[in-house]
Amino acid sequence: MSRGRSGTRVVAWTCNELGLSFGSTAWRRPSGDPTDARFTQAIMQVALDSRGVTRSSQVRSSDLERLQRAAYAFYRWLRPGPRGWGWKFPETYLIGPVLLRAFPKTRFIHLVRDGRDVAFKEHLTDDVAWPITRQLLAGTDFLNRPRYLNAAVSWARQVEQFEAFKPEIPPTQLLELRFETLCQAPLESGARIADFLRQPLTPECRAYLAKEVDASRVGQFLRQDPGKVAEVTALLKPTLERLGYL
Repeated sequence: MSRGRSGTRVVAWTCNELGLSFGSTAWRRPSGDPTDARFTQAIMQVALDSRGVTRSSQVRSSDLERLQRAAYAFYRWLRPGPRGWGWKFPETYLIGPVLLRAFPKTRFIHLVRDGRDVAFKEHLTDDVAWPITRQLLAGTDFLNRPRYLNAAVSWARQVEQFEAFKPEIPPTQLLELRFETLCQAPLESGARIADFLRQPLTPECRAYLAKEVDASRVGQFLRQDPGKVAEVTALLKPTLERLGYL
């Protein structure tokens, strides 16, 4: 669970190397997203239809049923082995309450990254041509602003929406990670993920983390124009402070 461009690709492939079925089809999809387009399209539709839902009690039966049907079809398509299954897809971040209702025993891995880094990366949820983005940016002058500011607001609103929902998740079913910690201590972070998912830390997973995780990706916003960084920081100050980034 994370806003797009926050580093969830690393978590998805960590889970893949632990032996879980994530539907990314053996490196054909470097992003770690499922290759089953019907499933990802269903998630995006549920995200559109359940805008603003932050409590399980607010979930509509139509959204619940749509996700259950799509997830069951995905599960059958995966044919997962005994170690378990799941997925990484950024728009899932917007449907936490629906997901918890559909799968009351699901385990959430929540990855947070400094919003100043995310602001200077492009994702569909900051593209104003995308309906979900227009919902996320409602109430702002997004059509007349540069994309990095839209990306900043998109990050903040998605993080805040998940934070509002998070108290409903049983503590034993939630693992929270920082992208920065994942990059600076990949093997330790991988061990936490494996322990949370009750899986052994495989040699394949150790090799992946040692080879693929790049600590230089932390603090990339520092290479951007200082004036733009100041704009983003001012815009995100309350959320950055709550998360301990300032």
